[in-house]
Amino acid sequence: MTRQPAGLAGEERQGGLDPAQVRTLRAVIDCIHPADHLGPSGTSIGIDEHIQRALAGPLRRFLEIYREFLDALDELTQPLLGVPFVELGPNAQADQLRQLTTPEVALVQRNSVALDVAMSLVVEHTYEGLLGDPAYGGNRDGAGWLLVGYPGPRTLVSA
Repeated sequence: MTRQPAGLAGEERQGGLDPAQVRTLRAVIDCIHPADHLGPSGTSIGIDEHIQRALAGPLRRFLEIYREFLDALDELTQPLLGVPFVELGPNAQADQLRQLTTPEVALVQRNSVALDVAMSLVVEHTYEGLLGDPAYGGNRDGAGWLLVGYPGPRTLVSA
C-alpha cells in the first residue's frame, strides 16, 4: 500500500489527477510498458503510483501538462473510434499513442500543451518509475532492475 502525505485528500491523493485521468494514465503506462514474457506491466509494478506521487511533489510543475494530455487522448479517440481511450484494446491504444508522434499530430495542441511533447514527458516519467529506486514508488520488488539485469544497490561494509 502506498503511503500518502498527511493532509492530502481526494484529488490531491492522486497527484492532482481526477479518476478518469488516472484510468487513462494507467492505460498509457501499460502501453509503454506492457506485461510480456519478460515481466509484469507498468501498473503492476507501481509506475502509476510513482508518477502520481511525483506529480503531488517534485514534478508538480508538470501537472497541468498531464491533465491536458490525458483529457486530449479521450477527446481525440472518442469521435474517431466511438469509445474513450481506456476502452480501446491494447493494440488500438498503442496505435493512438504512436499517432501522437507523427509530424501531422506533432503540431496539435490542447490549451497550449503540445501533445507530442506531453507524450515524451509521460514516456520519460514511465521509465523513471520503471528503473528508479523503489523507495520513490514504482519498480516494485526491483522488477525494472531485474528486467535489465541490475541487482540493485549493495551495502558496502568496511572493516
